[in-house]
Amino acid sequence: MNILNELFEKIFIISSHNTHKRLNKLIPYLKYNNINYEIVISPKQYHLKPDYSVTNITHGAESLISANESIFIKSIIDNYDNICIMEDDIYFSPLYKQNLKEFFNILDPWDVLNLGHHTHTHINFETEIIHPIKSSDVIIGTHCMCYTKKLYPILLEHLEKNIEPLDLFLYKILYNQYRSYMPVKKIFYASSYRLNDDNKIYDYKIYPSEIR
Repeated sequence: MNILNELFEKIFIISSHNTHKRLNKLIPYLKYNNINYEIVISPKQYHLKPDYSVTNITHGAESLISANESIFIKSIIDNYDNICIMEDDIYFSPLYKQNLKEFFNILDPWDVLNLGHHTHTHINFETEIIHPIKSSDVIIGTHCMCYTKKLYPILLEHLEKNIEPLDLFLYKILYNQYRSYMPVKKIFYASSYRLNDDNKIYDYKIYPSEIR
């Protein structure tokens, strides 16, 4: 059994109508590493009609939130003790097993984990392995999020009234209210980039070639 399935009762992979071709690379990797998972396809963006006079959520961000809501409902029904939600652009560090094991070996009881590295998250880490997320920490990205069961109904309740993209919602609502941690060492990245960017050097998603 892969270490991810040992640590988390259920692993979900969120994809979409626009991005599902990413799964052509991701699924073989998951199978090769004996990772059990369930795919959730988020709603098509044209089905969603955000009212920009009252929300900051774009069609894509709203689709991602909807997929997360479906996962939380399923997790309540199936009574999962904890879950790990990955997005389909996730990239596994070559040292992910080692760094995960080291992280969980000293991890205190937790409620929410952000295991994803994002190049635009700027935090001055004060420890070598685990960073307790502070109210001042602005963490970009949600490409690998983990939650315990106590949070499923809480997340659903707050997301019903949410007007922010998921990472800002977690920053404003969740992290400073619950036992929240992130790794100092890199475990997972967002690996894709947008083809229509004029200058990909300034893309907010890291290139696979930049993995260290």
